[in-house]
Amino acid sequence: QAQRRLNILLKEGAELGGDGVGTVLVTAPGDDPDHVFHAAQTRPVAAVAALQPGARFSEDLLAASLRRAARQLADGLTLRVIHQNAALSHPQSADYFHGVEQLGGQVRFSDILPFRLMLIDGQTAVCRLTDPGGAQETLLFQGARMLGLLGELFETAWVQAVPLTEAVPQPGPKALASAS
Repeated sequence: QAQRRLNILLKEGAELGGDGVGTVLVTAPGDDPDHVFHAAQTRPVAAVAALQPGARFSEDLLAASLRRAARQLADGLTLRVIHQNAALSHPQSADYFHGVEQLGGQVRFSDILPFRLMLIDGQTAVCRLTDPGGAQETLLFQGARMLGLLGELFETAWVQAVPLTEAVPQPGPKALASAS
């Protein structure tokens, strides 16, 4: 049901246009929120800016993400992502970050990120929020005011974040090879 609502909103977003905040809850606590992030990219996408908190990602997730990034970047996607510094403590993650940059994406790092955020073409934002009780919900935002606010949040974090080249040394050639 959440997937159906998300697809309708993405295709018929005019209802949320103008200066309206356009906030819609798209998953309930306990649902898998990752499908919302991927479903929000169902249409052709030119630019993605993301905040990715978290310290550890599975090797399968990193490999799948690098393959997806390779396809999207080859198709002309502009990708800017900020990860938490703690993610650099895992060699597989560091290789992944270098792989993304070798493919044409930009990766930066910050000590703390407030929540997971993906801004898509400046028209849509998907956020994963955790309430004080630990439950997570994923929200879809459309509307000039909310997108402006989230865009400014990302740009501020981007300017304050450290580029990958300053955060960690270059790995061997295996990072890019795993994207093939």
